[in-house]
Amino acid sequence: MSILYSPSQGGFFDDRLGYAELPADALVIDEADWRAAIDCPDGFDVTDRGDGTGAVRLRDKAPVSRVQTLVRITEAIKMLRDERKDGGVSVGGYWFHSDAASRIQYLGLLERIKDLAPDEPIRFDGTPLQWKTMDGRFVVLTRGQVSAIAAAIAELDVRLFAHAESLIARAQATEDLASFRYTDGWPQTASDLTGETQ
Repeated sequence: MSILYSPSQGGFFDDRLGYAELPADALVIDEADWRAAIDCPDGFDVTDRGDGTGAVRLRDKAPVSRVQTLVRITEAIKMLRDERKDGGVSVGGYWFHSDAASRIQYLGLLERIKDLAPDEPIRFDGTPLQWKTMDGRFVVLTRGQVSAIAAAIAELDVRLFAHAESLIARAQATEDLASFRYTDGWPQTASDLTGETQ
């Protein structure tokens, strides 16, 4: 068995596979070098020794392509967008949770209290519902407040999505991706005020 590498094709060939024709510049590569090359995360280079064989040099750090950088930036933007969905919304001077569990609770409340007047307090067994906000304070909720919270969450989602898409488009149009900033300009959440969500 011989492993060959073709610089013009940028790939390896195994002569046991019965190719009809191998590239004219195919160089014989030592099997140990071939295994090291295909396992190297940073890439490799092959130098023609002039005798039909090639010497493999493993790279310490392969240059990252523009496409790879764009993919990494795009994924980081989407991750930041999704994290900020849980950052809370401000309604009536309070910050309310906006994580997935809280969203479900708001929807459940809205269904249960749909017949209440907007300014009427929500009651369970005759007792006003005390809702804990993100800073630990309690507030008695009304149907109007729960509706406002749900609307604020919907608006946050729309604004986060729009900002993320805008950043992705800007990244695609930017020549110097090394200095591209994607952490600025996001809609405000409680985490911006406290440093972290509670």
